[in-house]
Amino acid sequence: MCVVGTLDDRKPILGKYKLLWQVAAASLVIGSGIVIEKVSIFGFTLELGWLGVLLTMAWLLAAINSLNLIDGVDGLAASVGVIFSGTLGAMALLHEHYFAATICLAITGALVGFLPLNLPPAKMYLGDAGSLVLGLVLGTIALQCTFKEAATVAFSAPLALWAVPIFDSLVAVARRTLTGRSIYAADRAHIHHRLLTRGFAPWQALAIVSGLCSITSLAALASIYFQNEAIGVGVACLVIVALVATRVFG
Repeated sequence: MCVVGTLDDRKPILGKYKLLWQVAAASLVIGSGIVIEKVSIFGFTLELGWLGVLLTMAWLLAAINSLNLIDGVDGLAASVGVIFSGTLGAMALLHEHYFAATICLAITGALVGFLPLNLPPAKMYLGDAGSLVLGLVLGTIALQCTFKEAATVAFSAPLALWAVPIFDSLVAVARRTLTGRSIYAADRAHIHHRLLTRGFAPWQALAIVSGLCSITSLAALASIYFQNEAIGVGVACLVIVALVATRVFG
């Protein structure tokens, strides 16, 4: 991911080729044994069989691209990265996954040190080399730290955590498909672009999106701490409904 991200930062790579590299990286993760074989949500456990590989691949690609696509305002991807890595570190500690917690806290510290140079107006950028790696690593750890038993993922927490960036990415794909454009074509209708169009300053757009991600992250963490999945799912749904009702999503 870092290699293809660096190449893309130097000279843009076609979206379909970048996707192939993402699939290759996700395949290495899956080949190492991190696969969703069962999904547990609201007390029900669903055995996926071979579909688990497809779900794992879909999740990793969503995690990678959602953080990449949200990197459209100075400081935003790094700020969301701090929120997500800090939350995942806490989740990992709650489940006693100490190695994953160590990685998350190291990423959090690195991004906190990087942020002063990345906040508006930025002097340094993550680029694709940073955002793609960040999405892959955090997406992988999100699965690791929510394993309840052998390859069974409590999927509500990761979904609640990633609710805003993943929904923004899904809306972008739907928007481009419905308007007859390539799904790889860039546009300026992501949530942060919409806020800027409405007259918000970059700092304000950064604060709003980061604040929303903080709300869903705390809800996801609370759902694990209190062992109540309805907290994470409910809060994430309320945030998405509020954004749709205010027409912030393009």
